[in-house]
Amino acid sequence: MSKHTKGPWSRDKWGNIKTASGETLRLHGVALPCGGRQSDHEEVEANSDLVTAAPDLLEALKGMCAIVKDSRGVAGYHLNGDTAEWDEFDEVDAALAAIAKATGEQA
Repeated sequence: MSKHTKGPWSRDKWGNIKTASGETLRLHGVALPCGGRQSDHEEVEANSDLVTAAPDLLEALKGMCAIVKDSRGVAGYHLNGDTAEWDEFDEVDAALAAIAKATGEQA
């Protein structure tokens, strides 16, 4: 079970990540560029957007993997009438590994 702060998360006008209750999310050891160049500002905003999307991305990926687990494969993928089994897709393994990484579990 993941111990992360429950989403949704958002970003305030200063780039701080906020929890659903409005508290500032504490990210120990996270380094984001904070120089004075415009490109740094754009990168910080893009990184903040990615971080704030993390809880939503994790839940969506878990949902997609649940669909994969409950289904046989992809019909029509091979264009010959055969169903492509899920173990043919490296993306499924990558998704499961990403979930494990996000939740601190073994893949």
